Amino acid sequence: MNTSHAKAIRGLGIATVVVAAICIVLMVLVAAGLAFGTAAINDPSLSDSVSFGAVSGSIELDGFSFTDNPVFFLSVLMGAGVVLVVALVVCHIVALVAGAKAMRNSADTAKLGSVFGWSIAGAVTSLIGSNFVTMVLLIIVAVFAYMDRKAASQA
Repeated sequence: MNTSHAKAIRGLGIATVVVAAICIVLMVLVAAGLAFGTAAINDPSLSDSVSFGAVSGSIELDGFSFTDNPVFFLSVLMGAGVVLVVALVVCHIVALVAGAKAMRNSADTAKLGSVFGWSIAGAVTSLIGSNFVTMVLLIIVAVFAYMDRKAASQA
């Protein structure tokens, strides 16, 4: 049975996959940059120059001054960046899977429930990952999948 929004769901799924894939590639590049930055920070010849430059400012946290060990402070910042990048990649992977489900199952009314569920999950993770374009695309997919599923059950 051909649904009325199947082409739109498929097209929006393709757009979602493209945007999510681009975001994943960009996050991998950011992760590579963090890896090179961490390697540079831990290089002994650079740590002396970092220590010299960081003495001019002081950050106090519960009696511990980060100017005592600025390499530790920068390593903590790099670690937080890595955690953030991994979380963003996971969010984009969920959106990628949701787009692939929408592309594959757009014309199959029996599988529109799965498309709806993955679209909602992808929209939520896109909101968490601050990817508003993918979030809007997946919300539209979820609405169309719901409408088509409801129309198929009434027919």
